[in-house]
Amino acid sequence: ETAKQIIQVKQGIDKKFPDMSQEERDYLLLRVLGSVSYGAVNGTKEELLWNMTAGSLGDYFYKEKSNASGNSVYREEMTFDEIMAELGLSDEGAKTLYKNLTLQHGLSGDDRDLNAMSESQLRQYAEEISTSYQNDKGIDITVDEVLKEIQNMYQKADFTHQSITMATHLRPSYYPLINDQVEDLAGWEGDTTKNANERDPSIAIDDYLADLDAVNIVNRMDSESGQSYMEAFNAYHKDLEKGKTSREAEFKQNVDVKEVKTTIFSSLIPNGLSGKVAGVDPTTGTIIYAPASEEEKMAYLKDNHEGSYNFIKSLEDEENQFE
Repeated sequence: ETAKQIIQVKQGIDKKFPDMSQEERDYLLLRVLGSVSYGAVNGTKEELLWNMTAGSLGDYFYKEKSNASGNSVYREEMTFDEIMAELGLSDEGAKTLYKNLTLQHGLSGDDRDLNAMSESQLRQYAEEISTSYQNDKGIDITVDEVLKEIQNMYQKADFTHQSITMATHLRPSYYPLINDQVEDLAGWEGDTTKNANERDPSIAIDDYLADLDAVNIVNRMDSESGQSYMEAFNAYHKDLEKGKTSREAEFKQNVDVKEVKTTIFSSLIPNGLSGKVAGVDPTTGTIIYAPASEEEKMAYLKDNHEGSYNFIKSLEDEENQFE
């Protein structure tokens, strides 16, 4: 059902923007899907930051309005439901797509061990999710719907996170402030370091899978084959299923694992970890410490930033797991 609705969104974009390049239409599809969880039209600081990072949907979907005096016209960005209507989805279809993407975003990264729960515990969990979504998000979802989707969504790649990350990679060049670091901050670097917002990093299996998939699929689109998003997405997952590639091996073809380590270490490893004094700065009198070894750095990450440690180890071991 969700896949069918995503295709409807894609077809609506193709129809509305026939003169747009395939890459920009793919960008727009991913930006729209990512907006379900990231950068919604709500006037918050988060919306502003995501618009700076991934571009604003208001540049594509807007209503023209006049001011009170009627002597000037301004643009007002459409809401998600209005965008869906513009692209040909019914009201019911838009609500269902929003519900399913929101549920997938929530279930994929739930930090509770659902696999260890008994049947009664899972039902209680589903009841809590159903009530929470109705009260906090205004989304009507039944207990049976939650139970049905746990197996399909739990600990899978976070689809809206993957979508917004890919949108940042594909963002048209006329937007300012775009470079490789911004692209990475929307994905793996933002999840494994403090570089995005100075907060301690947080990454679990859902973000790990989404981050690797985003980089790998975008690079397939950027290759000489010139695949569209849908073509690259389908071919990539088919290759994963057949064992022709692994997430980790392909990611390391696209991003140097040494760069990954250097980026994470420089953000999270404290100065002086080695405990070995190498000298004193003659100007400031500050103690200069000898660099810590990689073994010391990894041990520190394991004790203090387990998610970032697991990210590196999973890339190195190529076992398609995050633990």
